[in-house]
Amino acid sequence: MRVADENEQDVKSAVVGDPLKMTWEILDQDSPYEIFVRDLVAMDGSTDTELLLIDERGCPTDASIMGEVYHSDKSDKISLSAFDAFRFPTSDVVQFRAMITPCLPKCEPVQCDVLDYTGQTKSVDSYGRKKRAATSEVDVFGKRQRRAANPEEVVGGKAHRG
Repeated sequence: MRVADENEQDVKSAVVGDPLKMTWEILDQDSPYEIFVRDLVAMDGSTDTELLLIDERGCPTDASIMGEVYHSDKSDKISLSAFDAFRFPTSDVVQFRAMITPCLPKCEPVQCDVLDYTGQTKSVDSYGRKKRAATSEVDVFGKRQRRAANPEEVVGGKAHRG
């Protein structure tokens, strides 16, 4: 598990609001398995504060924080979920923990009902199919612009294997 930028390059720190992708990858491209992600939790790194991002079914708990999981166009061995960098008020560090289930030969998607940016409920597939051409990232969030960061907005992140 790792945090990457829009170009799927690893990041060690980010500014609140930066577009990022949580990335899970099976390194052995000859592996017959795919991966299914569930119970993704963000932790503040200094207290016991936790935020559930992906539930036990594999669905995002709040689509405005974290999107559904989808396969990379590069490989079915890479799963991604888009989110904007965030921080907890109690810490500059965000840690992540997830449960990963191997699937053979393919992971079946789950149907998730999520609220979109307009407040409407929509049904999305999570964890099994390749992302469609009309990306929810653009539909939901639109174009994003980088800006200079204030020191209190800089977030350091650690990705932990679950």
